[in-house]
Amino acid sequence: MNTYSNFYSRVQNAQRAGDALVQIPWSHKVWRLAIFLKRLKYIEDFEINTPEETPLLKDRKYFGRNSFKKGFPNITLHLIPGGFSHLQQVSKPSRRVIRKAKDINIHRKPYGSFIVSTNSGLLSCQEAKAMNLGGELMCEIY
Repeated sequence: MNTYSNFYSRVQNAQRAGDALVQIPWSHKVWRLAIFLKRLKYIEDFEINTPEETPLLKDRKYFGRNSFKKGFPNITLHLIPGGFSHLQQVSKPSRRVIRKAKDINIHRKPYGSFIVSTNSGLLSCQEAKAMNLGGELMCEIY
């Protein structure tokens, strides 16, 4: 499974279920996305845990024992209840969505955003438009 789609589905499912914590296998991409979501205040906080330090979640069945590699760290996200209601992947491995700076549209909802992957890192659509940077539309969040 794609790293980003795994992240989106786990976070979206935890948000809908009302869970305060969600665990995701660590990767550099997931770590950068967690930093970005914290900066935009869509999540409260995150922490990187080694398998020995991983907090025990109330429903272990959702994560399974095989979903985390032994000896590799995990990221635990602390979600804000009602922090967002929609998180959808726009660009997929089979269909990349690339936009020039002038073609990036500002999100139609004032509290929502598109996440754009640029040469300067992950930016919201408003920041990318202001900096005149284009890139790949990663996801839509509101």
